Amino acid sequence: MRKDLTLQQMLDGLVEFADYFEGPDADFGGWVSTPGQTPYPNWSEKTQDFVEACYELGWIERFDWGSWAWTDEAVRLRDDAGALDEATAHQISRVLTVLIRQDRFVDGAVLSAFESGLMQRVLRRIAVLASE
Repeated sequence: MRKDLTLQQMLDGLVEFADYFEGPDADFGGWVSTPGQTPYPNWSEKTQDFVEACYELGWIERFDWGSWAWTDEAVRLRDDAGALDEATAHQISRVLTVLIRQDRFVDGAVLSAFESGLMQRVLRRIAVLASE
């Protein structure tokens, strides 16, 4: 997390994305399929802006995210909506780090997180934390 920003500034910086990605016109991108090639993700401009904002606002942490992704805590936050509803900002930061960093190694991780609703749940939690 960035030391030159308050937690409130970090939260507020992502709230607009929560509103957008919950809306009826939300576009996070899609999969490009070309005959003879493996399909690949193509993010929308808003998804690209969101990922960039996560980096710029300090949500993406430096830690062993690959190992943490398989801990009981991480699995619970990913799979249990109730756990995510109670997540701290630090836990949200770790979840965002896993989802976004994983995309560099697994094409489509970010897009899949949006398609499954996981990213929207993360953003919903950010909006709640921002309003507290």
